[in-house]
Amino acid sequence: MIWWVDLTARVGRLFDEHGQLTAFILLFLEESGVPPLIPGDLLMILMGVRAATGQVGLLEVTIVLQLATVLGGSVLYWVSVWGGHALVYRLGRYVGATPERLDAAAASLERHGMRWVVLGRLAPGLSTLTTVACGVLGFPYRRFLPALAIGGLLRLLVFLLLGYVFGPTVLAAATLIHLPFEMVVSSVILIGLAYWLYRAARAERAEPGRRQGRLERLRSGVLAGMLGAIESTLLVNVLVQLFGLLAYDAPGASLGQSGLLGPRSAPTLSLLIAPAFLILPTLWGAVYGLWVADLLPGRGWQRGVLFSLAPLAVSLLGALPLLGAGPFGLNLGAGPIPALGEAVRHLAYGLVLGVTFAALARRQTVGSRQ
Repeated sequence: MIWWVDLTARVGRLFDEHGQLTAFILLFLEESGVPPLIPGDLLMILMGVRAATGQVGLLEVTIVLQLATVLGGSVLYWVSVWGGHALVYRLGRYVGATPERLDAAAASLERHGMRWVVLGRLAPGLSTLTTVACGVLGFPYRRFLPALAIGGLLRLLVFLLLGYVFGPTVLAAATLIHLPFEMVVSSVILIGLAYWLYRAARAERAEPGRRQGRLERLRSGVLAGMLGAIESTLLVNVLVQLFGLLAYDAPGASLGQSGLLGPRSAPTLSLLIAPAFLILPTLWGAVYGLWVADLLPGRGWQRGVLFSLAPLAVSLLGALPLLGAGPFGLNLGAGPIPALGEAVRHLAYGLVLGVTFAALARRQTVGSRQ
């Protein structure tokens, strides 16, 4: 776990330099659906440890993290309402999630609502999925918000007090348990989404699509880019956690050598890297949907992979040098690993983008025949 110790120490320095703002931003990003630098549960324990040593006030950090939970959860809820609802209701039929079954699930959630939301927020690994499910199934926000606040506060108090009472010992023990658990949860979601897209890609051969209008193409591109961002980021998370379990120290060392989490970097730059993993691919998806998809040869997945070479080139030759990692990430001192990691991430993104965009177009055709 060398990389985890190094990464935690560097995030701790951000806490020292920028106080509660760092903790707020990290938890807000996770609750908004952005894969975190440090999992939220471990962040809460870490802040409890710091409160026990007098570095932060326990009441103050509780208020700050509860605010991050409520605001971030609300953002993810509304994103799920806008994007997740459309994706699941249009493409869920490929894995048996028909509109009728989804409507039945929504009715069940409506009946048992707040109790299940509170329990879901408390269950390890299910807090984010609970929020997504509420948005996708249309659980009313006026009922979701108090359940989010109650469940989030209970979860927050449990982990803060663990750190406050038991100190670094419980943080070390939680790390040994939580990181493998996070990897398992991420892997299950990754495999589930991959299977869903595999079924959609198989259907593409039997169901040709049609040319959509510009507004339809924009919406389909944004939705496909969003799903591609989620799938590719999950893949990166699983690989990084796997390397960490194997005691490979490159993740933490590379972050430190690049200055992204060191004293030379501005906190806003350091903490905006994570949301860029979701925002930029979504924008690339809009470009793909509006102007590029019909210009490329091959099936949907092939067009998506070809298109992904453009954002990959921008990342290797533009984004990495801008962040101090040098062209192809060579300044990180990890050889070709950063470039290979970016290639894997972008190719996975392109595959998902192409399949999802084609499936959305095909679904429009099927719907128009009914």
